Amino acid sequence: METRVILTIPEELYRRAQQLARASNREVSEVLAESIVLEDEWQATEDAPASFDAGLAALEAAADAQDEKAFVAAYEAIDWPGRPAEDFVQAVNLALKFGDLLLARELATQGVKQYPNHAELQKMAYILAPPKARVVQGEPDTSWKANREWLKAHWDEHRGKWVALHNGELVGLANSLEALLEEVGEVRGKGILVAPVG
Repeated sequence: METRVILTIPEELYRRAQQLARASNREVSEVLAESIVLEDEWQATEDAPASFDAGLAALEAAADAQDEKAFVAAYEAIDWPGRPAEDFVQAVNLALKFGDLLLARELATQGVKQYPNHAELQKMAYILAPPKARVVQGEPDTSWKANREWLKAHWDEHRGKWVALHNGELVGLANSLEALLEEVGEVRGKGILVAPVG
């Protein structure tokens, strides 16, 4: 049974309902009616949320449907400033479920700005933050030049052999890699080049 009702609602609420309706290809009246029905159903359960949130419901529906256009529209329709921290956590999880890492990062960052002491949002913002790279200045390694020059100069006299070079000086010579390593010992981390000449 249906009853026709005329509702007077704030303009902002109507604009949000319009955005959600566009995002889910439905009529505004359907979005509003669904939010009333769902709120009534949730109030009948023990674990009911305090109030139904059509915005998060639309975001979840779009994530479940893997509908990118509806997901972005639902995200943009939500007035994020002042939202509870749990809404940001839920939205970040939905964005990750949908596969939108950049939106998840944006939501986590926005959430942690509003709730800097919220542990879950801090963790999400940290994990989703862009990677940081730093350049560490060190002494330039010129041994490769010296080793290359040695190989050029002694190519013919050691052809077919294995050599171990350190800063352009021969530290080992053998017929096989195994024999060379037995002669020279451990070479890792010592700046020793081991190479066949051939």
